[in-house]
Amino acid sequence: TRILCAVTGVVCFLTGVVIQAWRDREIPEKHWARVRLYRELLNDPENYDHGLFVMPEGIDESVLEVEPNLAHLVALGELEHAKLIFPGVPDSREAGRLWMDYVQSHPNIIEAFGNPRYRDFEMKGTQPLFLELWFRPEAIKEVQGLIRLLEDSVESSATSGKGSKSTQKFDRE
Repeated sequence: TRILCAVTGVVCFLTGVVIQAWRDREIPEKHWARVRLYRELLNDPENYDHGLFVMPEGIDESVLEVEPNLAHLVALGELEHAKLIFPGVPDSREAGRLWMDYVQSHPNIIEAFGNPRYRDFEMKGTQPLFLELWFRPEAIKEVQGLIRLLEDSVESSATSGKGSKSTQKFDRE
């Protein structure tokens, strides 16, 4: 009976290990699925009416709250997160188009948010560009390319008398 108890214990232990490994494998996929759904919704031209996003019927608006999923993917080591502040790059339509086009053409940069339109405190003057990025660990060079692109766009404006040299803060979490 002792042998039977020992075998039963080992089988239960191994079953627990297999179940936990299966759950651990499912966790990242659950978050990736949510991120993919979010991106599909935002990238579908059918979901826009005169340039404004319209949530399709039957889809819960909580799908648009993707930041917790991105944070979990960062915690699992699947993604990196960076906050970029460009004091010399104004938050403008031109800068927005530049970074959005860049992010769209670099699939390893998974998500990017620009200056929020809501702020706890309003500042006077021109608002600097602020970006928050989530990207695959192998995309560091692509993120550095985005930084160079934005800084170079300001430098080229500076040489034509329209701006000043930019600096950035690159905080990786």
